[in-house]
Amino acid sequence: MKKYLIEFIGTFFLVLTVGMTVVAPGAGALAPLAIGSALMIMVYAGGHISGGHYNPAVTLAVWLRGRKATRHVPLIFVGGEPDKVARIREVLPDAEFTDLVALPQALQSIREVANPAQPPSIMDRYQGRTAAQKLGVRPGDKVAVIDPPRDYTTVLGEIPEGAELLEDTEQPCAVTLWFVHEPEPFLAALPTLRTLAGKTKLWLLWRKGSQNGITQNFVREAAIDAGLVDYKICAVDGRWSAIAFARKKS
Repeated sequence: MKKYLIEFIGTFFLVLTVGMTVVAPGAGALAPLAIGSALMIMVYAGGHISGGHYNPAVTLAVWLRGRKATRHVPLIFVGGEPDKVARIREVLPDAEFTDLVALPQALQSIREVANPAQPPSIMDRYQGRTAAQKLGVRPGDKVAVIDPPRDYTTVLGEIPEGAELLEDTEQPCAVTLWFVHEPEPFLAALPTLRTLAGKTKLWLLWRKGSQNGITQNFVREAAIDAGLVDYKICAVDGRWSAIAFARKKS
């Protein structure tokens, strides 16, 4: 149910943005920027939960391919932005992609799909990925680990080849994992965190169910007040959660 709710909310705000920027008087030349920004925000906010389709056509197509009874039904996508079409092709390579002008010819030539591609489910896409990979650690990255728990290597799981974990280092790293344990030290470190966010991919991690006031809302609101903006959330494992922050542009 959570996935459906996220898709509904994302689609609602996307359609609302399109309507408010395209229908007269609209936003003129800035309409594509507004629509793209709205879509980007919704993908960052809910993509890790629902897959971030925010398009009933894509959701229906994936659903049809996922059911044995409808798997061979041919699919035709008409129009669309090139980058979006490219992403859909990766998921549904056996679908037909055309425009309005060529649609009659596409309908005449369409046939039942002999060997339909079955898109992986959301859970399948994340299955086998370690926490380090979900946090954006790539092969060869240097990862700064600040105030980690003793078992943090177990929390992160296997790291990509060539990646290096550096504890409490001051050298610049591609990714920084800052573990938050207590409210006071965290609040005192916020100016440092704001500086770091301009140089690295900054993740703030906190233990789920903490009894000392460290919650998702506390971490997010304190960071926003310090001049940061959150753009991604990650369930690291059964005990730790994380939010990615960037430095707010002035």
